[in-house]
Amino acid sequence: MPKNPDEIEAKVRNRLSIDEAGSLTVSGLRSVILPVRTLADLSAAGERIIGSGMAGLLYLAGELAGEAMADVALRLAGGAISRAIVLDAMRKDVEMRGFGRISVESFDATRGEARIRVRNSAYADAAQSGKHGCRFPAGFWAGVVGALARRPVVSEEMRCRRDGADACEFHVAPAS
Repeated sequence: MPKNPDEIEAKVRNRLSIDEAGSLTVSGLRSVILPVRTLADLSAAGERIIGSGMAGLLYLAGELAGEAMADVALRLAGGAISRAIVLDAMRKDVEMRGFGRISVESFDATRGEARIRVRNSAYADAAQSGKHGCRFPAGFWAGVVGALARRPVVSEEMRCRRDGADACEFHVAPAS
């Protein structure tokens, strides 16, 4: 990962594309760029409408997004590359999207287990006004690891920056 801001900006710019119709894509996926505050607003609105069920909604949305991104990464990799290399490429891509600084502390594709740390998570920032801020990334990492391992997994946030930890930490394990 480049440390120089100009290098980082160039890498991000190379992944962006806007077509004649105004559709923005990042690494081939149609995207929108919104302020982090929008995450908090969506969570708070969801809690007002559906209550505690919002946590499950955020988790499932994250899981579906993670699966979709992992499927794209696997298709681009062509199958001859290790799952750990695909996960590292995804880690870099997700960092470039502004999710925070991500480290994969452990990953076992055969067992469907991983421990992932996210420093400076945008979702933990958003959680200041919504209590389910890290449910989306918990689901996201379950979707990614599950797609890479080709098995059902679950993810749990073990530590969160919004609660005073230095990083959010997610443990992904096979579903029982």
